[in-house]
Amino acid sequence: MREEVIIDTSCLIILKRIGRLEILKEIYERVIIPEGVKEEFGEDLPEWIEVEGVKDEGQVKVMEMYVGRGEAEVLVLGLERGSSLVVIDDRKGRRLARGLGLRLSGTIGVIIRAKEAGEIGSVRSIIEELEGAGFRLSESLKRKALELAGEI
Repeated sequence: MREEVIIDTSCLIILKRIGRLEILKEIYERVIIPEGVKEEFGEDLPEWIEVEGVKDEGQVKVMEMYVGRGEAEVLVLGLERGSSLVVIDDRKGRRLARGLGLRLSGTIGVIIRAKEAGEIGSVRSIIEELEGAGFRLSESLKRKALELAGEI
């Protein structure tokens, strides 16, 4: 079942850098970013990425005490939309998302899902592309991703 997803800036930047932004369109029904992420991304967006403002700016300000503007807006938009999956790579942002009870993934989770959906052939090759483009990934997370993808 395809679902909607709210994406943080880091995922957009790294997928764009390796020429794989389209993966998001292929595996999610709706790809949403908040205004703050659009500003941080700073480039033209494909028409299939929807930009949505948050309603509770006060809640964004509270979140900004712990994370950057983009992550704060992703978290608040995730709360406001209810059942959406949020994609955040930042450690503090992920911790907050878990504490708020949000459904959470990261860029590596997106890549694993793309393999499960048949959109990519190899998680290992995408991880190599990500690392070559400057994406930092612990050895334990890399191993876990490869295990989940059946590539170990």
